[in-house]
Amino acid sequence: MSLGIAAYGGPGWGLLRRRPAHYPVPGAIEHFEGTIDPAGWFGPMFINLRITRTDTPMRRNSDRPLAQVQPASIALLQTNTADVADMGDDEWADWSRTVTDPLGDPIRDFGGYAA
Repeated sequence: MSLGIAAYGGPGWGLLRRRPAHYPVPGAIEHFEGTIDPAGWFGPMFINLRITRTDTPMRRNSDRPLAQVQPASIALLQTNTADVADMGDDEWADWSRTVTDPLGDPIRDFGGYAA
């Protein structure tokens, strides 16, 4: 679905398109988030929607936002995954301390993993 707007971006910046933050989803739709590198592309902004109920009319109000577009550094949008084979002794010790050891404690606090 085209949003009816277009954008340019500066070097090293992309655009993250998503549903509006802290806003209820209107009706029976879900948003697919995605990124656009406007430095290499210029054209209409769009958002992909998934209709979750086909037995319900989908109504759109023109005074309510359908999508949000925010600038994001391309460096932050690139995914870097760690290879377990490259983990050293320090990384394995941290893993054991934060993941493995708490699992063996039968009386750990509820939500203690988040503290």
